[in-house]
Amino acid sequence: MTQKDKMNKLAVGLVISNLVVGTVMAHELGFTLDGAGNNPNAVALGAISCGNDGNGPADRLTIQITDLSVPVSGMLLSAQILKNNKMINVTDPVSGDGKGSSFVSLKGGAGSYYVSINKTAEGSRNVFLTYHCETAEGNHTGTDVVGYQLD
Repeated sequence: MTQKDKMNKLAVGLVISNLVVGTVMAHELGFTLDGAGNNPNAVALGAISCGNDGNGPADRLTIQITDLSVPVSGMLLSAQILKNNKMINVTDPVSGDGKGSSFVSLKGGAGSYYVSINKTAEGSRNVFLTYHCETAEGNHTGTDVVGYQLD
């Protein structure tokens, strides 16, 4: 598969939606990591941009990762957020149970945050990432995503 095909697949495969639960808004992204299932070192990489959409200045990016695949012993999904000289990691602790990791936040203000997702073994994984930018008060603020690489 060419890089252009991968990017087209990413653009079509990204499920970006706004959910409103009370006054909380979240964004979600779903895709398949290592569709062929033969790259134990597959990594997805993207950027999430946080800004002020009128709800206040961005303070942090918060994420949760969920493995929606069939359970595989020893197979775990992890996600990392990187901005400036700070980084944080979170892992979905149980393969394919449909329950996600805890939420983690990286406080880096407005701008672009890199998010990477990796797995611990060979095999295709259905990834579900919940992400949102928040103000210091915990309000949802401007959130945009750009995909770079699926594996």
